[in-house]
Amino acid sequence: MVRKKEKIVDKVVNTIDIFQERSHLFLKGKRTLPTTLGGLLTLGLISFIIISISSQVFEMFEYNNPKLYRITELEDTPSNISLNQAQNFFFAVQITKNDIPVNLSKESLFNFQTNLLNQTKLPTGEKVITKYPIFWAPCNITDFPESLYGTTFSSNNLNLAYCMLAINLTDPDDGSCPQYIKEKYPDCLAPPNLNIQGGYFNDIFSYVQSNMVICDPNDPTLPSDMVCAQ
Repeated sequence: MVRKKEKIVDKVVNTIDIFQERSHLFLKGKRTLPTTLGGLLTLGLISFIIISISSQVFEMFEYNNPKLYRITELEDTPSNISLNQAQNFFFAVQITKNDIPVNLSKESLFNFQTNLLNQTKLPTGEKVITKYPIFWAPCNITDFPESLYGTTFSSNNLNLAYCMLAINLTDPDDGSCPQYIKEKYPDCLAPPNLNIQGGYFNDIFSYVQSNMVICDPNDPTLPSDMVCAQ
């Protein structure tokens, strides 16, 4: 009677066992049965993995299919950015016709007027803009040193391009030159160090503006070697 009760208890306990052991069917002492189809599929999978990894490694070393990411940051009040040759910033302008550089020292229909503008917002909300003209001159090899740019100057015909020469920092209102500028540059023509900052709605906004205009021989900013077309 006691043994019968024990069997009943065991049966009840066994029915709620969540750690049951699975039973397996063995064939020739093995739990798995390899097949030709399975072997072919395995070889195919291994080949695919090897080819994929090899292709990625090849592209990595050949610099193929680069992934480019662009990060954009917006600032309410952009800080001052100094663009000058000391910071390895070189800027050139070239006019082409049918992708062929035009020799502007022979004939030019256009001139490029460029100015550094400082806009200041007064407490009244009024904006005062001071304009400083930028002068251009034909580029030379020293504007694009080979140590930094290799053969960029010769291979791109930059001898027919124009580079920034100087900024006239004369006060446009009274024609005076700031003393600290005059001490270093008596003619008030300073190197083209472009300091830009702020935005249109900020109290201080400094920026560079360049316009393509009809070539005028009486334009004071016309490069000395540029000849306007008749």
